[in-house]
Amino acid sequence: MSLSYRKGRGGLALAGLACGPTLLAVSAPVLGAEYFVQPVATVTAEQNSNIDLDPFNPSRVAGYGADAAALIGVATPDSETTIKPRIRYADYPKESTLNRVEGMVDFSTRLSAPRSLFTVSGRFDHLNDTEAEAPSAQFNEVNPNAPTTSDAGRVQFGVTRNYVILQPRYQYQVAPLVTLGASALFQNESFSVSNPADTIGHVNFNYYLGDFFVSRKFGEKTELLIGGFASRYAADNVSPLKSNASASGANVGLEYHWSKALEVDLAASFQHSTIDSTLTPAFVGTSHNWGASGGLTYSGEANTFRLDIGRSITPGSVGSLYSDDHLHIELDRQISERLSYVLAARAVATRGLWSNVGSDDRNYVRGDTSVKWMINRTLIVQGGYSYFWQRYRTDPFSAENNQFYIRFGYQGLPPQR
Repeated sequence: MSLSYRKGRGGLALAGLACGPTLLAVSAPVLGAEYFVQPVATVTAEQNSNIDLDPFNPSRVAGYGADAAALIGVATPDSETTIKPRIRYADYPKESTLNRVEGMVDFSTRLSAPRSLFTVSGRFDHLNDTEAEAPSAQFNEVNPNAPTTSDAGRVQFGVTRNYVILQPRYQYQVAPLVTLGASALFQNESFSVSNPADTIGHVNFNYYLGDFFVSRKFGEKTELLIGGFASRYAADNVSPLKSNASASGANVGLEYHWSKALEVDLAASFQHSTIDSTLTPAFVGTSHNWGASGGLTYSGEANTFRLDIGRSITPGSVGSLYSDDHLHIELDRQISERLSYVLAARAVATRGLWSNVGSDDRNYVRGDTSVKWMINRTLIVQGGYSYFWQRYRTDPFSAENNQFYIRFGYQGLPPQR
């Protein structure tokens, strides 16, 4: 298992995106399931200082949006499912190429038996390039440990991105303290750009990873995992050129459950890659890479804190695999029944694993903060600020965007714990 796919601790999920609505429809009457639905509907006004991250001609753009989502959960004695569909219409009066409907679906399912456990989680989104190239600093609500991609940050107006990720995992307890398991990862990105692809930022790709592992518990709090993996990266819209990479490697992980509220995990991996790329300049050869990471999760009555730091190997939209050095933190604080805030930050340095993508190596930082006030039990007003900065390693010029927004809407009551 590479560090691009670490064991998920967050949301619990669905056996497949297509079967999600069916499961939700039939599980309650057939299985006697408990379920909840928390709908959210908002309208938003925002102001951006440089929405396309242009270092020379910043685009000051005001926009408006209408957003509808629902957090849906189903639980039985042997399973838990969470799914969150979301749809958003964006309108930018001075930049009509950004006006469109955006959609997202996150899902996660857990199915358990006396000696086995199956989980599957994933996401689909259809986003403006302005949203896709500047990822949020907040962790995903349904799948907080989902791997990312290393996109180039080269925003184009009128371009949209479709993204799919799917992560199944199965484990079987062969002895009281020993578990064998297998997992897989599939990622796909595609962009609405003409063929041949924009090879400096919008290369469509497929990425596959398979992993086999054995884990051993040491007491109730500590678990050690050792595994091996193989992966395949393939650009699929650069014909007659090509960019492919096959990799294999090994990893080791350690999880420590300090208490019910606090969990720590550490991981390390080594990867050998064989590359065959004719993108200019061409590269055919091998690469040896490593990864290491540490994570911490604390969930208290009024606070939730997450930390993820380290290096992972991720696929990217410039026809390459990347090393991704990152620091990712988030604090959610409930001050009172009505007042809460979120502070989140993400700092990333991406480096291509082979030389033909060096011009797209970049550093970027994003910070998000928001404050939410419950007007009553279901009506909300929220204000927020986001800052995004990026610079390419071979370019002395940097770009930044400041976004301010205010949001009003309806938020259904949360599930009762």
